Amino acid sequence: MAPREINALGSLIRTRAQLLASGASDRGITQGVRAGALLRLSRGFYLRVGEVADLSPEDRHVLQILAVARSTRTDFPFAGHSAASLHRLPLFQFRSARPLVLIPNRAYASSTRCVERRVSVCTSDDLTRASGIRCTSLERTVLDLARHATPERAIVCADAAARARIPEVQGRVPWEALREWQDALLGRLRGYAGHRGVRRAAEIVRAIDGGAESPLESVARWRFISHGYAVDTQVPVPSPNGGTYRVDLELRGFGILCEVDGRAKYTSADLRSGRTADEIVYAEKRRADWIEGTTGKRIVRIAAPELVSDAAFRAWMVSFRIPAPPP
Repeated sequence: MAPREINALGSLIRTRAQLLASGASDRGITQGVRAGALLRLSRGFYLRVGEVADLSPEDRHVLQILAVARSTRTDFPFAGHSAASLHRLPLFQFRSARPLVLIPNRAYASSTRCVERRVSVCTSDDLTRASGIRCTSLERTVLDLARHATPERAIVCADAAARARIPEVQGRVPWEALREWQDALLGRLRGYAGHRGVRRAAEIVRAIDGGAESPLESVARWRFISHGYAVDTQVPVPSPNGGTYRVDLELRGFGILCEVDGRAKYTSADLRSGRTADEIVYAEKRRADWIEGTTGKRIVRIAAPELVSDAAFRAWMVSFRIPAPPP
């Protein structure tokens, strides 16, 4: 489903007083939490589990954030995966986690069952508000995830942030503006010299590509890059009707093009645009035949099961006889 507006999500939260006013008792609330019918988000704030069954993990996390924000008198900023959710960035392989807040100007901060607290320095440039909730800025969020999250989740969020900051112009990525943004991020990273995760964060920032059209494309590109390949994205190929096909990835110097296929391309009614899955498969085959015939390059396809882990990706490369990059 498409991400819901944060304010609309907030209407799903029930306070204890609201539950009592609707006929529940204190004992009934406790029993509902134990039975799994109610989810306790924070002190005094609940969800009816049946009302959120269709929500994405990111949207469920936003509900946790809203409850924490309403239940505390402090205004510490949300950060990391929580800030990413507020900025509506996709979180690859996210299931659930406690909301994360930053605590400045302290040597130590204790976490609770409902909130994770992390001591960290924040400047005014690091902070913003999303839907009225204080959180780290888009850039600080990208850097925090690049340092602390899995590289796959970090690159997915970084690519999405790049698209938000530097949108395409007439269907093309403004590469010069993107490079300037990356340089600014690298400059901010230098202020973290000596801290954990800085070197890997710099690798993630340098790998940002505003042309990635899905989280799976971002992950596929990162896996190739991390194995030593030079990768081009959104590679243009003249089509038979005078237009242009765009192939997701190309392994530079190998004559190999790579298409990243998500299941929704064949199963989602919105993406099929009235076509059947069989019609899409046939059209994809015709397109692939044309591209291979006119470019002399081989097309390989990769999907979520091959990208779920580095081990699965390496096994796929062996099965598809992808040559190793030069040492």
